[in-house]
Amino acid sequence: MQHSQSDVALGTKNGSWAELKVAEGLKKRSNTAQNLQFYVEEQKRLYQELPFMALPGMRRQSFQRERSFSNLKSRSSWGSFTNLVQRGEDQPLLGEPDEFPEPGYTMPLLASCCVALMSAFQFGYNTGVTGAINPEQVFPGHSELEWAVCVSIFAVGGPIGSLTAGKLCNAVGRKKALLLDSLLFIVAGVIMALAFNIYMLIVGRFLVGYAAGTVSVVVPLYLGELAPPNLRGALGTGYQFGVVTGILAVDLLAFGFSGPSDGLAHPGWRLLMGCTILPGLLQIALSSLLTESPRWLLTKNRPKEAADILRRLRGSTD
Repeated sequence: MQHSQSDVALGTKNGSWAELKVAEGLKKRSNTAQNLQFYVEEQKRLYQELPFMALPGMRRQSFQRERSFSNLKSRSSWGSFTNLVQRGEDQPLLGEPDEFPEPGYTMPLLASCCVALMSAFQFGYNTGVTGAINPEQVFPGHSELEWAVCVSIFAVGGPIGSLTAGKLCNAVGRKKALLLDSLLFIVAGVIMALAFNIYMLIVGRFLVGYAAGTVSVVVPLYLGELAPPNLRGALGTGYQFGVVTGILAVDLLAFGFSGPSDGLAHPGWRLLMGCTILPGLLQIALSSLLTESPRWLLTKNRPKEAADILRRLRGSTD
């Protein structure tokens, strides 16, 4: 860098350089090291202050600018840099515009992800529902073992559902797998809401656990295959957001409906158990917003459909 500063001092005395604007370019070049440190500090500050929606893709663009600086440093000789200035390449830290801009959020992408995340909501809701209910209010007279089985059978159905989810996704596609899972949530919700003894409630809890286990595989897979690489991390966190939102929802509902069930006027715990029906019905009603996974379509030798869906998801005509 000292060599560049001496070149600047020499260049300012040579009037012929003014025509080529080399002196101006060399001044910028001599300050590159200082500017790089400032750039790194400003980058950290911006990452803290910018809104979340502005962050996807920033890391890749920052890397391109750092790489541009490295390339310039390796070509720091006087002759090569003079050529750079003459060609108008005296501002390396600006980088070059991407030949293919990174895709951003589009309405088809957001709609598909939001509808899919209803299944994650179901997972969280049914995880927390038994903790929000007073067991003494549910079929009084049952044993502690029976209630323990009712609570834990959810965790038995979960692994079974997760083990079979892969074959289901590959056989019928991600979209149909989500809808079949919604049907299972609805069936389980009906069984639990209309249960006439603790054993019927156990059956419903097993089915809802199986459905939740399937969700734990299908939803992250679906989100990952729909999202472009620069948004995959941001959209992937949506699954956990859906789960914790479901847990929060059942805890809030428990303030008014965790008591005993006494007919339609006071449904109590039956309403809490049966509320899993509503997100399932809503997801099926909005199924037209779900798009099939382009990756799955490619595995089924349907490239034209996959390309059409990708254009919709990316908002591109290419």
